[in-house]
Amino acid sequence: MLDGAGLVRSGSHRPLTVDEHARTQTIGKLVFRSVLAAPLVTIAVAGAFYLIGYRPGTQILVVLGYAGILSPYVALAVTHASRVTLAQEGRRLAEAVGTRSILPQLLAALGAVFNKSGRGRGDRSRCQQVAS
Repeated sequence: MLDGAGLVRSGSHRPLTVDEHARTQTIGKLVFRSVLAAPLVTIAVAGAFYLIGYRPGTQILVVLGYAGILSPYVALAVTHASRVTLAQEGRRLAEAVGTRSILPQLLAALGAVFNKSGRGRGDRSRCQQVAS
């Protein structure tokens, strides 16, 4: 509603300095280590649970959360950037993605509403009748 009313404005971001641009060229693909940290930690912990005979259920989501918390620290270790830079870049990315970042949540809520209202249950039986 706020965006539709024109009350949301894009933030201003300073361009990269020459030193920062040179640093991005030297880091290169090493920054993807932080992206891979979350799934690798999650898989490792799930594997450890499996080896000791513990069958993970919802607790795997907790492990995934901790792995997600670990990933920014891996990025900071690789890039040697400050936490302020991490927050600024996260904000810049969220602004670049914009409203598309909330689309999965909106679709899930819409699906829950349709499921609760019973919409689609009758359609399935009609599809089965047509198919047979």
